[in-house]
Amino acid sequence: MFSKRLFPCFVMISQNPFPDDLEGKEDLDACLNQSVAKVRFVDDKMMNHWIVPKFTVGRYVRVQLEGTNFLHFAQIEVFGHNARTHGPITSCSAGKFVTTAVVGRMEGRKGLESAYKRAISADWYNADILKQFSIYSDEYRKDSNSFDHKAECLLCVGEENCEICVLKSKFGNELKDVINKPYRLADIATHLLRASTIERSDDGKFGAENSHKNEGNRPRIALPVLLKMKQKRRLLRQNSSTPE
Repeated sequence: MFSKRLFPCFVMISQNPFPDDLEGKEDLDACLNQSVAKVRFVDDKMMNHWIVPKFTVGRYVRVQLEGTNFLHFAQIEVFGHNARTHGPITSCSAGKFVTTAVVGRMEGRKGLESAYKRAISADWYNADILKQFSIYSDEYRKDSNSFDHKAECLLCVGEENCEICVLKSKFGNELKDVINKPYRLADIATHLLRASTIERSDDGKFGAENSHKNEGNRPRIALPVLLKMKQKRRLLRQNSSTPE
C-alpha cells in the first residue's frame, strides 16, 4: 500500500553534494542537472534495480519524488565495481532517521550462511525478515539452521562473551523458560524486567539501599546489557540484508 507513494521517483548520482536550499520542482530540476547519472522509476513493484552507465563515478546518491508525497521505502543498496575504484568505502552517512551500513563482499554461500546464522542467533525474528530476500530463502529452508540452544554461540568473539551469553550466565534461572526455544530479544527483556529478583533503572543507576542483591551481594543489573543487545541486533540485520 505504502509503496505507491514512491512512484514516480528519480535516483540520481552526483560527485558533489546535492543542493539543500531549494524546494519543489526547482529543487528537482537542479538535482537532475547536477547528476552524472540518473534514472526515473514509474512501476510500483517490490524491487527496482538500475545498472548505471559504464565509467560512472559518484559520491552522492539521492532518491527524490517527482511530485509531492511522503518519501517512503524500505532500503536502497549501492554496489561498487571491483574493476574501477578509488579505494574501499570506510563510512557512509544519510539524512535524518536513516540507518546506513557498509558491508564487505561475501564470497560464496558460506558467507551468506554465516551472516544468516549470526542474525538469527541475535534475534530469531530476523529469520522472518531475511526470508523475504531471495538470496536468503534457501538458508531459511535449511534444517541445519533450525534452533539449537546448545550450539556454540556465533556472536561471541574469542574469550569475550556477547551480551546474550552474558545475560544467560547472570540470569539463567530467570531466562530458563525463554532461552531453550526460539526467542526474541523482546522476550528476554520482558522476562528480565518483570523478574522480582532484578532491579531495573532507566538511567542505569542503582541505589545500594534499595538494590536487589545476588549471591555475591552485588546488584543484578539488566537494562544496560539489553540496550547493547538491541544495538547489536540492528547491526547484524543490516549486515545480513545487504549482501554484495
